[in-house]
Amino acid sequence: GRANVVLDMRFNGGGNLMLTRDFMAQWPSRVPGRFFVLTSTQTFSAAIASIAYLKQAGAERVLIIGEPVGDRLMFFSDGRPVQLPHSGRFFLPAPVRMDYRNGCRDYDDCFMGVAQPGRPTAPLPPSLSSVERMPILVDSLDPDVLVRWTIDSWLEGTDPMLDAVAKVVAQQ
Repeated sequence: GRANVVLDMRFNGGGNLMLTRDFMAQWPSRVPGRFFVLTSTQTFSAAIASIAYLKQAGAERVLIIGEPVGDRLMFFSDGRPVQLPHSGRFFLPAPVRMDYRNGCRDYDDCFMGVAQPGRPTAPLPPSLSSVERMPILVDSLDPDVLVRWTIDSWLEGTDPMLDAVAKVVAQQ
């Protein structure tokens, strides 16, 4: 029964994009109004993918408010921890490409879940035998309304990003 949705992704560091992608891709068909997505420099990985699926499905109905997300639209992730033999220390390589700007059209090392049908991909982890491909293709996830959350607003107990949403809704 809601006309609009505010989705706060400001401190979402990511996770498993496979858990949200179908929902995000279908959500705009279930809400008649706009989606106001709050982002920050602390928005990463699967959170970026979720926003991209939402933006791809909702187009101009999805308004991004806040700061730029914490990574580019092409980045690497999904490595398994590797223990170095002599020091015992671990490091986390990032061998799998995520390309949301070009839909993984030009690369053979993309995660199968976001790769174009018929293209070679990075190997799937043993926990996944196969994955349905749902490419992401968005021009940008830059904020439509750039708003910074400052220490002053935090100390004052205000939320300039939510204030910006209220202002946009009032102008509709």
